[in-house]
Amino acid sequence: MGLSGVTKAGKVKIISSGDNKTFSVTVIGVRRPGSIIATVKAHAVRDAAGNLSTVGNKIKVSTVASKSRKSKKPAPVTPTSPAPVSTSPVSSPPPSSPPVSPTPVTEPPASPPTSSELIVGTVVNAAGGGGAALDQATSVGARWIREDLSWPAVEPTRGHQDWSAYDNLFLTAAQRGIHILPIIDEIPTWSSGGTTTWMMPANPTAFATFAGQVAARYGPGGTFWQAHSSYGQYAPVYFEIWNEPWYSFFSSPVDPARYARMFKAAAVAGHTANPAARFIIAAEWQYSTDGQSWHNWVDDMYTAVPDLNSYFDAYSTHPYGNGSVDNWTPGNGDAFETRRLEVIHDTFVAHGAADKKMWVTEVGWSTGTTDKCYDEADQAANLARFDQLARTKWTYVAAVFYFALSDHGPLDTQNKEYWFGVIRHDGSHKPAYDVLAAALSR
Repeated sequence: MGLSGVTKAGKVKIISSGDNKTFSVTVIGVRRPGSIIATVKAHAVRDAAGNLSTVGNKIKVSTVASKSRKSKKPAPVTPTSPAPVSTSPVSSPPPSSPPVSPTPVTEPPASPPTSSELIVGTVVNAAGGGGAALDQATSVGARWIREDLSWPAVEPTRGHQDWSAYDNLFLTAAQRGIHILPIIDEIPTWSSGGTTTWMMPANPTAFATFAGQVAARYGPGGTFWQAHSSYGQYAPVYFEIWNEPWYSFFSSPVDPARYARMFKAAAVAGHTANPAARFIIAAEWQYSTDGQSWHNWVDDMYTAVPDLNSYFDAYSTHPYGNGSVDNWTPGNGDAFETRRLEVIHDTFVAHGAADKKMWVTEVGWSTGTTDKCYDEADQAANLARFDQLARTKWTYVAAVFYFALSDHGPLDTQNKEYWFGVIRHDGSHKPAYDVLAAALSR
């Protein structure tokens, strides 16, 4: 995790190497030689498992007239080749402080959010947009982005893998000071035998093997970072497994039991290949396979894999809303409402996962003209309100990724998917741009 502060001499940025013992320290804006004492307060730094430090420390940094960096590099974690997938549990990371359960009535004060350890990022499609997309992310102040890491993109033909595109993505992002949350997803049709890359495999072994390869290459101390050691602090610790498996567009079939078994296999392979890697399971409140009957997604995952807590390190949600952030009508199975993340959290707590943190890996408000869209002022207000709640009430939320930075696609306001951005098609800024920039800077 990063910690930024301002001293009388300039700015200090402290980045943990991942073991919460060694740090990279950057001093910016110093005009003459000297020393700076950077104080790391208790509870200000997290380790790779997400646990807060319990004691403080001070770091003395010698400075010169220009920008300098002093770093202590930890011994790299050497990932192993992915082992055959087993079904035995792996040890979960030590639990963090118990989360505070949300109260349904009492709201946080209307004062602006205060600085916190909350990770805030956005979605820019850097894999498709390249350096220009990353530069746009940098310009708004983003230091975290979420990106697909597609198996078919790496191995379109069986046995022929090409990692160069993702190597370039991770390197160019790191060179701009950007961390990536990868989503390991999709199945090559040569592996699934299906017609879509979003096939949910009945036998997860092959997908799990790929997940292990990803962790060994890009996780902390991975082979890619061994070759680029000066950027090793940007190695992802967390990996999300699949995108929206409860939605038929991304999952054929929609089956929480099949997804839970696939996640377990992928997490076992990933932890085996790189013990420092952590894995995020995808969660929704309810799902339907026929549009009429509704079932609890989280409950059904636990029914399929009762010891699920042994395999996931955090869980993700995509709480898109219908109306304001505060809109919520419990009992509506098709509720497209933001506050259902509270119900998702409570369900995990009921299954003994109170120590697991929530990652909101997508949330946003489209400014199109169809149903479930907003005017630009409401988009900005909702983003500000969500940021406030994430910092003051939803203490179990570790990260929020706002979807998306830019509008994309044709100028078709009837398709809401094209209008989630805070930057318009012509490059001008919606009111939510400044709200997002402020959230990213806290």
